[in-house]
Amino acid sequence: MAQKFDPETNSWFFYGKIKDALGIQRQYKKRGFPTKKAAKKAEIEFRENAIAPPAKITMFALEEEFIAWMKRQITESSINSYHYLFDRINARFGDIPPTAITSQLLQLYIDELDEKYSKKYVQRIYYALKKLFDYAVDRDYLQVNPIVKVKPNARKNELHKEMSFWEPEEFDRFIQVVDHKMYRIMFSILYYMGIRKGELLALRPSDVNLEQRTIDIKRSYYSRIRKITMPKTKNSIRTITMPDKLCMMMAEWMGQLKASPRWSKDCFLFGITEPVSAETLRRYFKEYIALAGVKEIRIHDLRHSHASYLINNMTDDYTVYDIAKRLGDRVDTVLSTYAHWFKAADRRLVDSMNRNMDNKQSAASGAVSSSYGELRELKELLDIGIITTEEFSMKKKQILGL
Repeated sequence: MAQKFDPETNSWFFYGKIKDALGIQRQYKKRGFPTKKAAKKAEIEFRENAIAPPAKITMFALEEEFIAWMKRQITESSINSYHYLFDRINARFGDIPPTAITSQLLQLYIDELDEKYSKKYVQRIYYALKKLFDYAVDRDYLQVNPIVKVKPNARKNELHKEMSFWEPEEFDRFIQVVDHKMYRIMFSILYYMGIRKGELLALRPSDVNLEQRTIDIKRSYYSRIRKITMPKTKNSIRTITMPDKLCMMMAEWMGQLKASPRWSKDCFLFGITEPVSAETLRRYFKEYIALAGVKEIRIHDLRHSHASYLINNMTDDYTVYDIAKRLGDRVDTVLSTYAHWFKAADRRLVDSMNRNMDNKQSAASGAVSSSYGELRELKELLDIGIITTEEFSMKKKQILGL
């Protein structure tokens, strides 16, 4: 045990070495104490806690503590995502103390996941572990974060999977075979409004304004725990306008709902007492895809299809900001997610400019050729004596605009 004064910060710090619960010698140092007495007291408490708590706490208990702390900082839907990831992590490490988990163990675990799951999913597991161990270090359960030395597979040779979406013609083919009125309007909302599945399932009649032709998005439904949560981000809370065709479908659907004895403005728009099951929605979606004979996409890809339509039909009437606002995303998220579509739209814009310039140039060339022809005819008339020199000069000025 040792305490020293730091003249640069005008405060005291303590430092030393200690064996952890596994008998491994580790160094420690903590700064920022106003007096030597405070530093000494803190060091005694640190040395007591450095051995006892880590030996008792398990990864499962650490995860519960971490989640309780995170609830004050992130939305409920994000918390639920952490629960989902930690369920998988705890299946392997739940009963093990954090101090017993090494970088080598974690590397083996991440390598196993890399063999089975997508790069994106493995990254989510990796960053959930990093956050958890960062918390453990901050709480002095660990001296260092063991995952910082772990490297997920970069998969540089893996082909980039193109984003799936439907062109308008494909959606038209699909929706024509959807004979169930509720699912027909649900799929239409997802395609024409670009909202998320959870946002759709959480809709209530009170969120729909038929006079203004708008829908308010202000909550989401988390199917895994069957619970209403706040939307994904602050940007997700928005009011968006329905196309006329969709508004007519919505008016008809709400008229049908009102005939139900269980109807109220606060019931669910699709399900009344509780939202339609996400799995049921997915099952119907796949069945209708097979019936229509269009390429298979996920329900979430209807959102991408909406974004594709907006980007590929951009005019001066709206901007990328308007697209982001409608989707409930930030502008930078839209630009990064759909970067390849914006490049294509940019090329089409330049092609249009080139066509316009070519047309103007052709028109100008045509005008010059026409003027030249008229002058040649006038010269011939002058040469054979049909018009005078004065008449030729006057006509020439008219043709050339002089």
